[in-house]
Amino acid sequence: MYDLAAFNLEQHCELLLKYLLFYYEGFYPKTHSLTELIQRLQRVGRIVTRRKLVVHHQTGRRIRQF
Repeated sequence: MYDLAAFNLEQHCELLLKYLLFYYEGFYPKTHSLTELIQRLQRVGRIVTRRKLVVHHQTGRRIRQF
């Protein structure tokens, strides 16, 4: 059960990061590396921290408010 939960969390984070890249850049790289996706967002000036991802998930706020 833990493995499935961890896998689903990783997939959620990956898709969220790819959405943010698509929103701000118009495209996203074909990678599954969360580190690479976060670094790319940092390069475009959109600093993403783990805390912001958790707060977004808990409050249900729209992604545009990052």
